[in-house]
Order: sequence, then structure tokens, then C-alpha cells
Amino acid sequence: MTGLLWLALDGVGHPLDAPPDSVWDQDLPTLRPLVDAAPALDAALGVPGLPQSGTGQSCWLTGQNAVALMGEHFGPHPGPTLQALLRAASLPMRLTQAGGRAVLVNRYHPAYLHAGTRGPRNRLGCFPFAFQAAGLPLNPGGVPLLGATLGLAYARPWAEEGTLDEIARHGEALGHAAAHADLLAADLWFSDLLGHGGGPDAAPEVWAAGRAYLRRVDALLWGALQAGARVVLSSDHGNLEDLRVKSHTAARVPFLGVGLSLPGAATIVEGDRRWPPCWACNAKVIHRFIHKDCGQAVDKVGVGPRMRCIFWAPGHCFQTKHAGVPWVPKLSTASRFTVDNWGRLCSARRGRRPPRRPGPSPRGGFPGG
Repeated sequence: MTGLLWLALDGVGHPLDAPPDSVWDQDLPTLRPLVDAAPALDAALGVPGLPQSGTGQSCWLTGQNAVALMGEHFGPHPGPTLQALLRAASLPMRLTQAGGRAVLVNRYHPAYLHAGTRGPRNRLGCFPFAFQAAGLPLNPGGVPLLGATLGLAYARPWAEEGTLDEIARHGEALGHAAAHADLLAADLWFSDLLGHGGGPDAAPEVWAAGRAYLRRVDALLWGALQAGARVVLSSDHGNLEDLRVKSHTAARVPFLGVGLSLPGAATIVEGDRRWPPCWACNAKVIHRFIHKDCGQAVDKVGVGPRMRCIFWAPGHCFQTKHAGVPWVPKLSTASRFTVDNWGRLCSARRGRRPPRRPGPSPRGGFPGG
């Protein structure tokens, strides 16, 4: 399995920066141990003010410092400057251009999509905007679509309408669907909406809904892992972890990976840049290679015209060197491109024909892509 499931929380700070008796202080048997074992990333990026979704999510989607580009924290929706950045450098855009398959698994209400695109001003969030700008459909078919409320009612008092078992089964279905795509992304924006319900006099129902939402994230993650999915979980800024205030917070945010090794990162920009898998096309590395066992990393990889895209191959060290191609990975059927293509590329660099490889060729290309 090479596909990746990205659970993108919105407005959930790390428990290390949460006050006592926060929404994190409950039984989260899958989520909490993973968060505690992973780094807490800085979302402020040295810029005064409270981090916002527009710039924070643009950082995650592009691997670039959108806060520095704007000169301030900006949100919630991407304006013209961030829109241009997302069109040029977002992960779904680059992955699609490389021939891969990226899917946003959110189920959006038609009224939201209509309101978000009506008039001269964009009202879509960064994730739907980036996927739509990449020519990818919203509410796509062929995947189990996920409501961002995770079974909570949209309006107060945010009653629990679906069970945790149902959310876990949905996570399992997403985990299986990840085997047929390169990237599945879930924009879990509802956590930020609940966070804005906080304040000095926040009603008990706000605290109950915040805790219920994290339990549902826990169930979703558990189900995906039961299906054998590789999962990355991130957040763009703090909010829900401190319901004593109504606004965003300067808290650090969680960043974890299961089924893949994530190198050290200190900020949300570094966190995005250091994802393995690494997508590379047009002779430019988009994300960084790193191997889970040997720790070798690739910062620059030469890509020939016969190769559209590079993916991390689990279990294979990046230690084979060829002239002009530094740190080329050894390949197997786990790779998302054929061994024959790499044989042609590397042999062309050495000035000779590739040797024949015995046995049937592994499946090449991108499933459904």
C-alpha cells in the first residue's frame, strides 16, 4: 500500500500547550499516545498575532511560509495572494500534474459550494479551493465521503447523531480506499467551529461537544489503522484545546505519522516539507525522501522525461548511486512506478541499454490516475 490518508485538523492545539482539564484530558486510546509521542510544531512562525486558517493551511498544502508571504496571519479563506500560491504550489496540484491521484474526501453541502463560489470573493476554505484549482472534483464519487462534523449535529447543542462504531467503520473504509489513490485528504474543519464556541462563560454543551469531537477523531484514526492505512495527522493552529477563550491561540500543534517515519520538524512549514512520501516531478523535489530504518534523506533528485513522479518505497534504502543521479532509491513492486522505467532512466544516464529483468513486470502507473 502506498496511498496516504491525511487527517487535517483545524484549530486543535497540542496537549502540551493546553490548560488543565482540557478536551484532551479524556480517554483517547489511539489518538493521544500518538500525539504525545510526536513533536509539537510552532504555527506562529515568528510573526506577531494569532495564527489563522488561511495562512496555516496554505503552509501545510504548499510547504511554503505563507505567513511570511502575506506578512501577517490571514484567514479564514484564502485571498488573492494565497489563491495564487495554492494554484502554483499546492500538493494536490503538483501531485495531479505528476500523474498521481489526489482526493478530498469531504462531503460538502451543495449550499456551501454554491455560496463559496458565488460573487467576486472566494468563500471556500484552503482545502476545497486547492483541490478545485487542481481540476479535482469536490464531493467526488468512488470514495467514502466524510462529513467534517464526524456524526455531531451541525448546530447547538451539537448532539451526537452517529455512534463511535460508525465513525470507526468509516475510518476503515477510508483506509481501504487509500490503497487505490496516492493521497486522500480529510479537511476536519469542525473542530475550529467548536473552538469558537468557547469563552470565559462557555456553556457545558461546548465542552461536551469538544470532547466528543476528539473521541470521534480517535475512532476515525483507529478504523483507518485497522485497515492498514498510512496516516498523517496535522493541525493548522490552536483553538479547541483551550475553551476558556473564544479566539484562536498561539499553541503549538500536533503532527504525527503512522506507517511512515517523519523526520524532526519544529514548524508547520518544516512539517509539510519533510513528509515522506516525497513527490518529485520536472527535476524538482516537492517533498523530502527519508528512509525509516537507515535515516538517509534525499534533498535533490534528478528526474528524466520517462519518469513522471517519485514515491517513497517502504523497506528500501536510498543508497544506490548512479552517475548524475544522486541517491536513487532501490525499487520493488511497492513503488508507484515500474522498475523498467527506472532501469531505462539510470541506464540512459550511464550511456547503455537497460538489462532485461526476469519475471513479470510489476504494475506501473497510478491506480485510477
